[in-house]
Amino acid sequence: MNLDTFAQNNSNLMQQNNYSARIFEKQITRAMITKLTLTMNKKVIESAKKHAKKNGKSLSSMIESYLKTIVTKEEATHEISPTIQSLMGIAQVGPDFDEKKEMRDAMIQKHLR
Repeated sequence: MNLDTFAQNNSNLMQQNNYSARIFEKQITRAMITKLTLTMNKKVIESAKKHAKKNGKSLSSMIESYLKTIVTKEEATHEISPTIQSLMGIAQVGPDFDEKKEMRDAMIQKHLR
């Protein structure tokens, strides 16, 4: 039975039972896959394969994920605006300045008073 016959039969059945339905056709596109040969230490490869298997992934997918992370970080790097650059270094703090303590104190002051 082809898709048209199936749809027509089910459409007739649905009309008799006052049901309605839509048939959606999903088009799946696949990214271009290219083979890559890497040369590296055998122990590293063996360890990486074990790690991939333990995590239910392929070595290729792990390496692809890592490379995407690197590329994304590089693309996310933005230039600092001239205004911000001119403000950098204006505030002088002593060597005993504790940024976490100051932030905690500011949050306590803001939310508990």
